[in-house]
Parts: sequence; C-alpha cells; structure tokens
Amino acid sequence: VIDGCMKCGCNLIGGETAEHPGIGLPPGYFDLAAFCIGFEEHTSGYPVSMDMDVLGWSSYGLGTNGYSLVRDIYDIHSRSELEQYYVELKQTLGESLLKPLAIYIRNVKDLEWCIEFSAHAHITGGGLLENIPRILPDDCAVEIDLRTWERPPIFKLIQEKGNLADEEMFRVFNQGLQMVSIVSVSKYIRDNMPGYIQRIGRVIRRPSSGAQVIFKGSFQ
Repeated sequence: VIDGCMKCGCNLIGGETAEHPGIGLPPGYFDLAAFCIGFEEHTSGYPVSMDMDVLGWSSYGLGTNGYSLVRDIYDIHSRSELEQYYVELKQTLGESLLKPLAIYIRNVKDLEWCIEFSAHAHITGGGLLENIPRILPDDCAVEIDLRTWERPPIFKLIQEKGNLADEEMFRVFNQGLQMVSIVSVSKYIRDNMPGYIQRIGRVIRRPSSGAQVIFKGSFQ
C-alpha cells in the first residue's frame, strides 16, 4: 500500500483495524478497503476534437474488473485449477489473475512536456465501450484499430473458456488497455512512444448510428 502511494504521489494518512465476527474469515486472512479524496483542477487547454490521436496504456492483466465473471467461469476454489500452468501465460492461472495494476500517474507527468493531453479514461467497469465516451464531446467518436496492441493472453483464455461474445469482453474487461488518452502529438513523438503506450486510433466525427466507440480489425 505504501509503495502504491509513493508511486502516485499520495499520502497515507490513516488506517484502522476492524473485527469481522461471524463472516468466516479464516486465520491469516484479512479484508482491505481504501478510499481517497482529491480535488480536480481543470487545466487542460486542449479540448478533445476531431483527428486527435487516441493512445492506449498497457495493462498486464484484469486490473480491477471482471473477477466476478472469472469466478463464474473458473472454479477458483479449486487449488489445482489456480495452480495449473499455461504455456501461453508463462505462469499459472492464479499468478496471472493476481497481476497488480500499473500506476501511470508519474508517467503521465513525465510526458506532459512533449504530449498535449486532452483527456484520460481509466478502463474499469464498462470496459472500452462505456468509459471512453465519458471523455468525448457529443459530436465525436473514436475509431480504434484492434491490431495496434497485443492483447494479454489471459483474455483469450477467459473468452474461450466462457464462450463469451466480443461485445461482452469489451464491456467487462480492459482487453489489455488500462487507460486511454486523447492527445495532440507531433509525428516525432508519435514514432517514439514508450513501449507501454500505443497509438490505437483517432477521434472522428460521430456517425449517424450514434456509436462513440468503433472498432476495426481484429486482435492478432
């Protein structure tokens, strides 16, 4: 927890323990809950507009969403299931599901000198389909090329095991993108992005269908 706070420039200002009689927590297990309070200062001088770039920030796994569905698909109470090794994951199922969330706040700050960020969307509950529209003007949409990033193999395993439709995958999981940013960048910067960022598409005029997230291509 302290390491996470240091990475994102937050202060850990308090904490307490709580007893949970009657709920069956076995010895050695604990429940962790946290919250933060902050103030948003709108300082962006670059409103989202047509032809801006859409950047995707890599996720290393499920992040913070989709675990309820995973529990329906896999027998997570079976130690043998969680300890099964998958060649495509290069680790066990349990290890893959427990990959921590990356913290990109300092990375954003480090890139502000060369990238004009207009908006950011964390890809949590609702996936790409519901989170990206929150940062778009009503007359704009994004066209996203699925060939521009490598989806972590855990998502393909989950989709095949659960026989899940593409739309459900995009609505429940981050599909390998933990955050999406709308930006203005020069060609030089576009061609020299850090490895954890990909240019995944562009902002376009919203089509008559009303959709604000449009996919093209397919995952490799």
